[in-house]
Amino acid sequence: MKTAAALKAELATAENEVRSALAAKVDGKEDGPALEPLEAKVQSIKASLEARQKLDAMEKAAPAEVVGDGKTEER
Repeated sequence: MKTAAALKAELATAENEVRSALAAKVDGKEDGPALEPLEAKVQSIKASLEARQKLDAMEKAAPAEVVGDGKTEER
């Protein structure tokens, strides 16, 4: 799974693609990309980012684990 930072960067790129497509539509350019696939991509990335953030929060909240030699280790 990608890191939260990577997903945020990917989301920013996808949102810029949507803005560019909207600008093309406003300018009357018919050859611009279709909005639906771009919007679906943004929603997919947002869902992945939310899942990654939840996973990160759960890992952070998990107690330290005792390893075989009796020392504690962060997860």
